[in-house]
Amino acid sequence: MKTLVTINGKSIELRFDPDETLLHTLRNHGYTEVKSGCEEGECGACLILLNGKAVNSCLIFTATLKNDNILTAAGIGTLHEPHIIQQAFVDCGAVQCGFCTPGMVIAGYALLQDNP
Repeated sequence: MKTLVTINGKSIELRFDPDETLLHTLRNHGYTEVKSGCEEGECGACLILLNGKAVNSCLIFTATLKNDNILTAAGIGTLHEPHIIQQAFVDCGAVQCGFCTPGMVIAGYALLQDNP
């Protein structure tokens, strides 16, 4: 199957299996900042913004998407120009092992979008 979406500001055609979750589709397309944790929607390691709403990508079937907008932690800032949230994680030593950090960055970003 295939669908068109926008990921981190770029239009892309995703190819995927009919029963594939968005988590696996994103990772299969190179978006490794979306981490595979519990795959049950509990841990938040796979958190993304889907049309401006924070969702666990492991709970979304890719087949349900069409012309949707996806934002991952890599779309918020870059290595050389990090978003203020990403820089705050670095400055405070909040990255720990780094595995769940992208999901926490997305959660903080989503919170500040709704509640500046």
